[in-house]
Amino acid sequence: MAILRSSHCKFDFIVSLYLVPFRYILWFALFCAITAESYSQYNENNIIVRELFIETDSIKIDSLSIMASSFRLIDGSGKEVLKSNYKLDAFNGVLILKDSSLIGKTVNLQYETFPFSFQQPYYHKDPELIRKTQMVFSNPFLYKGKQSNADEIFELGGLDKSGSISRGIGFGNSRDMSLSSSMNLQLSGKLSENLYVLAAINDENIPIQPDGNTQQLQDFDQVYIKVYNDRAKLIAGDFKLDPPNSYFMRYLKKAQGVSGQSKFYLNENLRGDTLGGSIDMQLSGALSRGKFARNVVQGVEGNQGPYRLTGEENEPYIIVLSGTERVYIDGKLLIRGQENDYLINYNTAEVTFTAKQIVTKDKRIIIEFQYSDQSYARSLVQFSNEYKKDKLTLRLNVYSEQDAKNQSLLQDLTDQDKLLLANVGDSLDEAYAPGYRPVEFNENEVLYKLVDSLGYDSVFVYSANPDSASYRVTFTNVGVGRGNYVLTSSVANGRVYEWVKPQNGVPSGEFEPIRILYAPKQKQMVVFGGEYIIDKRSSISFEGAMSNNDVNTFSERDSEDDLGYGFKSEWQQALFEKNRKDKWAVVPRIGIEHWGKNFTELERVRTVEFYRDWNLRSTTLNTEQNIARAGIGYEKNEQNFTRFTWDGFFGGADYKANRNELLSKLNTKNLTLDFIGSYLNTTAITSNSDFIRHKAFVKQRIWFFDLGYKDDREDNQIRDAVSDTLSLGAYQFWEKEVFASSPDSTKNGYKLFVGQRHDYRSKENSMKLATYAENYGFVYDWRANKYLKVGARTTYRVLTIKDPSISNNTPDDNLLSRVEYNLRMFRGGLSANSFYEIGSGLESKKEYVYIQVASGQGAYTWIDYNGNGIKELNEFEIAAFQDQADYIRIFTTTDDYVKTYTNQFNQALYLNAAKFIKDPTGIKAVLAAFANQTAYRIDRKTGSKENDARFNPLPNAGLDTSLVSLNTSLRNTVYLNRTHPIFGVEWTYQDIKGKTLLTNGFESRINESHTVRIRWNISRLFLLENEGKLGRKVSAADYISTRDYDLDYYSLGPRFTFQPGVSFRTAIYYGYTEKKNNPLNGGELGIQHKIGSEVRFNKVGKGSITLEMNFLQLSYDGAIENSLAYEMLEGLQPGNNGTWQASYQRTIGKYLQLDLSYNGRSSEEVKPIHAGTVRVRAYF
Repeated sequence: MAILRSSHCKFDFIVSLYLVPFRYILWFALFCAITAESYSQYNENNIIVRELFIETDSIKIDSLSIMASSFRLIDGSGKEVLKSNYKLDAFNGVLILKDSSLIGKTVNLQYETFPFSFQQPYYHKDPELIRKTQMVFSNPFLYKGKQSNADEIFELGGLDKSGSISRGIGFGNSRDMSLSSSMNLQLSGKLSENLYVLAAINDENIPIQPDGNTQQLQDFDQVYIKVYNDRAKLIAGDFKLDPPNSYFMRYLKKAQGVSGQSKFYLNENLRGDTLGGSIDMQLSGALSRGKFARNVVQGVEGNQGPYRLTGEENEPYIIVLSGTERVYIDGKLLIRGQENDYLINYNTAEVTFTAKQIVTKDKRIIIEFQYSDQSYARSLVQFSNEYKKDKLTLRLNVYSEQDAKNQSLLQDLTDQDKLLLANVGDSLDEAYAPGYRPVEFNENEVLYKLVDSLGYDSVFVYSANPDSASYRVTFTNVGVGRGNYVLTSSVANGRVYEWVKPQNGVPSGEFEPIRILYAPKQKQMVVFGGEYIIDKRSSISFEGAMSNNDVNTFSERDSEDDLGYGFKSEWQQALFEKNRKDKWAVVPRIGIEHWGKNFTELERVRTVEFYRDWNLRSTTLNTEQNIARAGIGYEKNEQNFTRFTWDGFFGGADYKANRNELLSKLNTKNLTLDFIGSYLNTTAITSNSDFIRHKAFVKQRIWFFDLGYKDDREDNQIRDAVSDTLSLGAYQFWEKEVFASSPDSTKNGYKLFVGQRHDYRSKENSMKLATYAENYGFVYDWRANKYLKVGARTTYRVLTIKDPSISNNTPDDNLLSRVEYNLRMFRGGLSANSFYEIGSGLESKKEYVYIQVASGQGAYTWIDYNGNGIKELNEFEIAAFQDQADYIRIFTTTDDYVKTYTNQFNQALYLNAAKFIKDPTGIKAVLAAFANQTAYRIDRKTGSKENDARFNPLPNAGLDTSLVSLNTSLRNTVYLNRTHPIFGVEWTYQDIKGKTLLTNGFESRINESHTVRIRWNISRLFLLENEGKLGRKVSAADYISTRDYDLDYYSLGPRFTFQPGVSFRTAIYYGYTEKKNNPLNGGELGIQHKIGSEVRFNKVGKGSITLEMNFLQLSYDGAIENSLAYEMLEGLQPGNNGTWQASYQRTIGKYLQLDLSYNGRSSEEVKPIHAGTVRVRAYF
């Protein structure tokens, strides 16, 4: 089959007869026959489609050998990456990139594998079992050490090693010289008889963090060397510092430095008996990578997120260190992952909750985490020591973390700034300084001029004029109505702020030209504690702590409150038969806890909702705190017990409280019971309270299902200490739920539930019903067999406002749902995966800036369309040639959010008729020649509450003004004779749409195309290929009209290849492309003729040479100084153009490879451009 058309024919008859109807047939098949789960990866025997985040230029993509002819690499825009930009080591399953711009991006891979690896030996019998015959005399008493392999350039003895090292240099007459390097090395093995090493080393300077959408994380940025044996461990590099066995000293740190651990025994004899006990010791010295913060967030009705996190000092834009977060809802620790409770974007510090965890106005969200803080270099020293002998255990722990006050990083402190910090002491809310300074004009910065405006002097106004733009200004958000500047829309490459006139003397903005000065801090703690087991039934433990918390090491003022002390002790006695299994015992407990007035914890020590549990949310205690505890339990194990506890909290004259708590658990074969109830009475200076609460859960097995009930009730009567009237903070609620579910042991699970909640608030000195909510839902998990899995979860909630005067909420109904589906049948001939989720949340307005990087290592290029020398947002384009790629685009989120309804739908489908047609004859043989592969993904957010807009995963074909954000990708390929050695055809339909909400408005892109590829092996020597493409590209931006275009295009490209053997191949080809802009957008026309040839010489095991040359003739009838022309001409100029490239790859020895590449281009009246790279890569 061939595609023929004249230069102006648009394949209209083909589209109308075949392509358009097939699209609707495809959707009908997808939704009526099959639903699927996951776009990212599926595996049907040897056919693999997967997403891959590229972190280095050499990546192991599969443990099996890959069929080279089947491999395709597709970038994030859906375009196939040219084979000249990468090398595939098919035998080893390794992808080697020549184009460094792909590093740090996500690509799609498509390939087939052999069922084995050609690099692994396979045999029926182990050759080592063959008894070797000595043909010549050898001396059995002569020792011969291990002979090194002369071919290995990095001989490391018996260590297992993998990875590569590469160094490269790029140069050209239109670019600056740039250096590139990468190292990725993994080592493991034995150094000596009882000494081992494990190492991961790389020099990538890309701050890659894993996506927070899975429970398990892979740390890309871990660089370390660990040497260890059975009693000691020494690690240098990146490591995680876990807390010691201590009550007061709690922390979780990511650090860079050195840490050593050792365990040794006192008076150990030759038989290994330890007569003097054992000592476990750890000593660490490092730079701390993170700073602890705790955010308390009240849930918003119908908002699953994202919820933005802030730093300890309210820093608005932070980066969370991966894996350090702990997320709680109502005191319960959640699990990260798309299939679990929440997702987190570490780079934007945003948390979003899944359909498994519905968020309402009543949810209490607490998030603790470490975040990157670059105000100062921060060091830490840690020491822990634990001594054990018989019944005695003693511990000593020391921790010190401090900022280097004379080594500020991102914060540029002047002498005046340091003097100011020294004078403010601990009053850091007064630590701010002017945020402007005079500088020389720089076209890469957003600068301001100082003017008088409307009678107000010293007003900063954005300027791009070199004669007046002489101030660099930092603006800080001080709150609405407290500042004189607002963020305004602009095409400048950065944020621009505008002065607004005060109204009646009151500021009208929210930003001020000031800098907040962050003071260097120091936190230290020393802890000594231990425990003694009196006998098998009783024990006593104690711990004392001293803390030093200096919030401003620049200043000696207010230092009298830096030191604090804490103490805790507990005694426990087990009566009767606690040590025997299945025996109940009476267990009394007594404990005391003391916190000095100035004692400060490193991270949270007490329970996650400690202050709520004691009604201390609105009370600040500036006195010492003493807690006494006494309790008694009747216990069998942790699943069967009853405990009663009395707690007394004494905060001097400011606060006193008594709490009685009952906790009970019972688990039998058919009955589960869980109850916790408490009564709290508090007396404080301003208020008194009586707080009664309980949680209950009961589940009873009835025939083939479980019937259960659970509730949560609180009655918090807070009264004014003087008038004895109910305060506004008093409340009541009662939340109930009944459910029926399958037994835990069944293979297929389900749960049906109905719940309701009543909320009461204080009004006129009594409790009045404020809101009422109802919940309905089900959970279903069906695993029929290993070939079919179905999961579903739905929750519907209705909120009714009973008294608007005491509730600031609005009536709402919210639906969350998730459906997952996995299918594989017909011997792998049909496989499908699907994921569909709906919900509601927020979408933040985004903004982006372009940052210049080393020449050739970016993705964008700057073209000064208006000739003013100023970099503006509408002047950056995706680079058509790598030597132009000098910029990257960085997205940042803002505090401006809009309410959205979301749905996500991911689907993968593979159909191969040959797999389930047993006798391919006649019409069956025709059907067996076909295969179909589909991948569809959509993430859609709309402002419309209409059901069709909320639930329909397909984007509206017309204009959807309610659409807020859209990312959708559809790729469907139909194969005919996919594996046939002589003739094959494939048709691919691809549709990529995107819409992004920016601070300047919306930005939208569409790329839709139909591609037909035909392959005909005329003989063993000759190959004829043809590719035809018909498509449409749309670009639109609210903030600038010069980026708007709507192109229809088509292209035709035959290619003839001659290959007489494996060492030589040559090809000639021709391409015709026509692009026409929509008449409403200008109607510009561009035509391209391209003719070229390629020659490749290859020597197996030695190297290869590739030469390519193209002649292009381009015509274009529009203006060339805009984005449309750059797209039409693909970075070239009207008229005659030429491009050429050459590459030489040489294998030196067994583990060294040299890559030389050169490319160039020329246009009429433009001098030729030359660029080249030299790269050396060594493999381990």
